[in-house]
Amino acid sequence: ALLITGVGLVLHVFSAGFMGEDNREDRGFERFFAYQGLLIASLLILVLGGNLLVSLIGWAGSGLASALMVGFWYGEAEHERATRHAFIVGRIGDLGFVLGTLVLFGSLAAMGHTATSFLEIEAAFSAIADRSIALPAWAGGERHLPEVIALCFLVAGLAQASQLPFSGGLPGAASAAPMPGFALTSALVLGGTGIFLFGRLAFVFVAAPGVSLMAAWLGAVAAVFGAVAASVQDDIRRVLAFAVLSQLGLALLAVGVGAHSAAIFHVVVVALIQALLVTASAAVVLALRGETDLRQMGGLWDYLHRTKWPFALGVLALGGFPFLSGFYSQNGVLLAVRSAEHVPAADALARIGVLTAGLTAFYAARLQLLVFHG
Repeated sequence: ALLITGVGLVLHVFSAGFMGEDNREDRGFERFFAYQGLLIASLLILVLGGNLLVSLIGWAGSGLASALMVGFWYGEAEHERATRHAFIVGRIGDLGFVLGTLVLFGSLAAMGHTATSFLEIEAAFSAIADRSIALPAWAGGERHLPEVIALCFLVAGLAQASQLPFSGGLPGAASAAPMPGFALTSALVLGGTGIFLFGRLAFVFVAAPGVSLMAAWLGAVAAVFGAVAASVQDDIRRVLAFAVLSQLGLALLAVGVGAHSAAIFHVVVVALIQALLVTASAAVVLALRGETDLRQMGGLWDYLHRTKWPFALGVLALGGFPFLSGFYSQNGVLLAVRSAEHVPAADALARIGVLTAGLTAFYAARLQLLVFHG
């Protein structure tokens, strides 16, 4: 809650200046702040709700607000495509959340439990932890019930966070949304909601080791893919979009090995770093009259005196520089993965995590050099 309101306050103040010149006939300035208010309210409902049904309201609201942010400038065909993709993927996430909730509630009700709050569900979950559920033949027939529930919520979290395999529209969304809106959605929605849900339902994933292992490998692949993609992008917004994908992959990797505390801590750190870097990048873009191509930048260190130090601090934290926040959160994830002896192929997952950390330091340094030096 402190993360949402703290980052939200800073980005509201920043948006007042950045969006102040948007005085078109459709009153875009007022509409943008309405979307921001909807997003912050939905996120607070999600994290403060002690009830799974209340959290579902916040979940759906934050997904809708993200799609509205992406489609804020709706006059261009490319932006319309990005909006449609964001909206459809968000509804896939809602469907996964609803199916997981229905199966969970129905299974508990069959055992005589009418729990809806997280604490009640966790206390009653042992009654269904060893049960199976009959699925259609095309879905694999009889399955372990916690695995089915965990899989539904995993799909919900991956879709809401635009993680693999739902990350196809992430670059388009980064290019379409206003940069303050992209900062808000990437830091809080993409960066927080899915991992928060997995942490809130940690007892479900602990009882479903197969789904947890799937989450770990999906996170490892996303971490490397995002880091490699961020290393070759020429648009500053897309670099930051793939950086979020990569860092959330590390958090998902931690979830997969059962290190939910390390995942939540890394998400909080990434959200703060992302908010800092996107707002600093927006200041760079504003100073360059809308230019976002890194190949057209360079040598700005002697000109943007108010922006260069916050930007450099964010880059160092993202790259895992010693004694900054990213150093502790990334190493917390790597240590948790390396220590997960109960997870098959934990050594391979740990090596992928180390490779991701190295690539992260590379593309962070590349971003700093191309923008402010060179």
